[in-house]
Amino acid sequence: MITANQELLQLAQLLELERNEEIKQSSNLIQNIPLAKRVEMGVSWYPVRISNEEIGLGEQYIIEIEQTRPIALPHKFQQGQTLALFGLDTNGKPHKQTLRGIVQKVNEQRLWLSVRLMNDNTDLPEWYNDAKMGVDLLFDETTFKEMEIALRTVIEATGLPNCAKFYPENNPLIFQQYIIRYI
Repeated sequence: MITANQELLQLAQLLELERNEEIKQSSNLIQNIPLAKRVEMGVSWYPVRISNEEIGLGEQYIIEIEQTRPIALPHKFQQGQTLALFGLDTNGKPHKQTLRGIVQKVNEQRLWLSVRLMNDNTDLPEWYNDAKMGVDLLFDETTFKEMEIALRTVIEATGLPNCAKFYPENNPLIFQQYIIRYI
C-alpha cells in the first residue's frame, strides 16, 4: 500500500514528466512546423516591425512590435506570456540568437514586449536593426512553477525532510533527484 507521502512525491514526479513533455512539444512546434503554418495557427507573427522602443520600470526594455500584414490574423498571444523575437537572414534562415521577453500588452495588431537587458542596448542581437523579424510563442512555465510551489508546501507540511533546501526555485531537477531518493 502506498503512503500519502509517497503519493505526493509520485505526484511531483508526474508533474515534472508533464512539464518536460510540454517543453518538448513546444520546442517541436517551433522547430518542425513551417513559419507560415505557425502564423496560421496563431502562435507566431511574421513579418513584424519595431514601431517603438523605450525604457520602462525597473530598466526593462519595452519593444512595441507591430504586424505588417494589412489585415491582422488571429493569434494566441496574451499578457504575461513569453515570446521570442527572432530575425531571419537574407536567405530566410533564422538567426541563432533570439530576444526573449514577456508580453506586457497585446491587441489585434500590436504587442508590447518587455525584455531585460543587462548592458543598456548592448545585449540586443546583431540582427536587431536589419533583419526581417517575427515573434514566436514560447513555453510558459508559470503554471508548473505554481503547482510545484503548492506541492512543495504540502510535502513540507507532511513532515518529510525539508525539501526546500533540495529544491531551489530555479532548479527543479534537484527536486526530482530528491523525490527519487525518498520514494
